[in-house]
Amino acid sequence: MMNEGAQDFNLRVSGDCMAVLLDCALPAGDMEPLLNRIEMGLASLSVANTPGREQLKEWLRQASDKGPLLLNAVLMEGLKPIPSENGYVEWAQDFFNSSFAVDEKTGAIDYRERVGKAMVEEGQLLARATRPIEGRNGHDVFGKSIPVESPKQARIVAGQNVRVEKNDDGFFFHSRIKGRIRWAENTLSVDEVYRIPGSVGIETGHVNHPGAVLVEGDVLAGSRLEAEGDVEVMGTVEAADIQAGGNLTVRRGITGVGSGGIKVGGSVHAKFILEAEIEANEDIVIESEIVQSKVKTRGSLTIFSGRLVGGMAMALGGIVVGQAGSDGLVPTLLVAAEDYSLEEKLAKAKTGIPKFTKDLERIHKTVDPLMAREKALSPKQREAATELLARAAEMEVEIKKLRSEIDDLDVESRSRAKPHILIRRRIYPETTLRIKNRSLNITEPVDGPVRAGISGAGVILLPAAKRSI
Repeated sequence: MMNEGAQDFNLRVSGDCMAVLLDCALPAGDMEPLLNRIEMGLASLSVANTPGREQLKEWLRQASDKGPLLLNAVLMEGLKPIPSENGYVEWAQDFFNSSFAVDEKTGAIDYRERVGKAMVEEGQLLARATRPIEGRNGHDVFGKSIPVESPKQARIVAGQNVRVEKNDDGFFFHSRIKGRIRWAENTLSVDEVYRIPGSVGIETGHVNHPGAVLVEGDVLAGSRLEAEGDVEVMGTVEAADIQAGGNLTVRRGITGVGSGGIKVGGSVHAKFILEAEIEANEDIVIESEIVQSKVKTRGSLTIFSGRLVGGMAMALGGIVVGQAGSDGLVPTLLVAAEDYSLEEKLAKAKTGIPKFTKDLERIHKTVDPLMAREKALSPKQREAATELLARAAEMEVEIKKLRSEIDDLDVESRSRAKPHILIRRRIYPETTLRIKNRSLNITEPVDGPVRAGISGAGVILLPAAKRSI
């Protein structure tokens, strides 16, 4: 309660500028003096769209029904913004779970069975993309606008063998065929599976398939296998070139370097990697070891109980290995939270901006003097100026798109970055751990489990709780 003699009138704007609040004692009789004081107070606050005297009088009448004392009473309010809702993708089932099945009794990992089921039937529902919902701008009590961002469409495109149905609930994606589902670069596809009963080599020649490929034998040295979808090899990949738009699974292992190496749009799973070069967009899981290889991924790298010896392994999404380096003191480099592909992608996106900017400047140099004397232009000159302005508007849109793409690339890369390296058993000398361009050189054996992370300008090792691994 307000004590006698204390200030009995306090008209103020809330901290977020979304309301005008009033503290005061309501008189038992004549309200006119209080009304005058409120009007003067609102004028001194310089708020916008103040209520008229009759509105204030009605407000005070309703307020008096609640008692003779007002505390934090809301006299005026701004308009709260309503955020937009982006569209999103809702999957019909767990198609892309790349984790492996675990035996419930023993806890053993079954590297032959993934949780996600990639095979789909003809007509099967794959996903629904919701429609974005436009928000509403708001304003505070001073009339200052509080804008909301425009909603974004769900980032999904129907690729090969996928049809789309539209209704009020969104966009529904169905498979046109029986095949293997693939999700890469926001494109949803279903691939026909090309089965090769033996090995890829001289007899088959190089393989180029628009869908998924299953090789029941090996991919022999010197061979080239390209597939827009997943590639599964039941045997070994031997110094061959493989390009897969989807995932690569090699039941035995990968050994040797072909002329172009191995580049995968999805994840990689193999028993071992020996003296090979691999780039992947998603996670790499190896069962036993990586030896003297160059492995790069924008996902995570896991050799849960195995070893990484020699060469270099770079994983934007962090690294988990059983052993790093060896007692033979082989130089070994582990790199986490760095994106091997970002610089190239940014450079490619930036290439178009100078050209569009130069063309835009050239157009304005021509059209601006004309528009300065617009009334004196002939119909033909006016038409030419209009066409140039339209082209300039198109170029501005393209520049905006490229800049937005650059921002999206950077944001997406940062969201994937996991600045940690976990070694479960032992780190040997001559091993270097690098996280976000900070390095730690190991000079003495270190028993695990230990986790490397950033501290200030360097990398430090901390004990890792066994439950976290």
